[in-house]
Amino acid sequence: MKWFARTRQEFLSFQSLKAGSIPVSRALKKAAAHHWFSSLLPRHCELCHGEIHPVDDTSQHYSNVSSNACSKPRSMFCQFCQSALQTPSNYRHCDQCDLPLHQKVDDSLVADIYCGGCLQSAPAYDRILCGHVFSHPVDTLINRFKHQNGHYLVKDLTRALIQRIQFEYFDYPQLILPVPIHWTKRLQRGYNQSDLLAQELSQQLGIPWQRLVRKAHRTSLQQGLKRKQRLRNLKHSFHSNASAKASLSKYDHVVLVDDVVTTGATAEELAKFLKTLGIRRVDVWAIARTPK
Repeated sequence: MKWFARTRQEFLSFQSLKAGSIPVSRALKKAAAHHWFSSLLPRHCELCHGEIHPVDDTSQHYSNVSSNACSKPRSMFCQFCQSALQTPSNYRHCDQCDLPLHQKVDDSLVADIYCGGCLQSAPAYDRILCGHVFSHPVDTLINRFKHQNGHYLVKDLTRALIQRIQFEYFDYPQLILPVPIHWTKRLQRGYNQSDLLAQELSQQLGIPWQRLVRKAHRTSLQQGLKRKQRLRNLKHSFHSNASAKASLSKYDHVVLVDDVVTTGATAEELAKFLKTLGIRRVDVWAIARTPK
């Protein structure tokens, strides 16, 4: 009965659009019609392929269509997968590199905890913060986001990260910097996924973002390389022109944004470069952190 009542409400709202009782454009009427008809058909979760019930999926009706309600996409995930994407990892992490320590969060443990790598050699960056551990289902979505033109996934992928940022930061960084990729890779892929993340985080947190760092030369693939090999591979890879350097030197605290942190080599090289410009603190935010 609930489904019938809701469907009837949407149908009547659509009919009011069709009759012209609400002054809207032809394109908006078409979008309303598409929404109503597609809401009657079963849809499946992008991750587990389970059916998404139309009642659970309906987030708005066309009675308020004049306020641009059609612009909001419906959920692509079932309730279970949505919950997994919105919930940050509940493991303890190294308080500097965010490496998962395979220890459940204990409220009694208030002291800072560092991994062996950070204790042995302090990184150039000040802190890494990630929303998830790099495992299913997040790894599947990141791959789609990064390599299969998955722009539409950016909001779902950043929700848990934003929760952690809001919970753990008292003072936000002054500027968001997307981790750059070489122009040939950008041309091949069509976009830099870090730009999309920076834009989304900027909108949600109210922090400006800019592209002020470039990748000077195309490096060999980082996948499969150990940390020392990655650092060698990335040495002197990043630079900025005189204008960008002048802009960066005005900031005390910036944050780099990337999709995944694996060994931290990219973050290390970028942080070293930025600190030579006088920036005091460099943090890193990413969707996910790979476990050791």
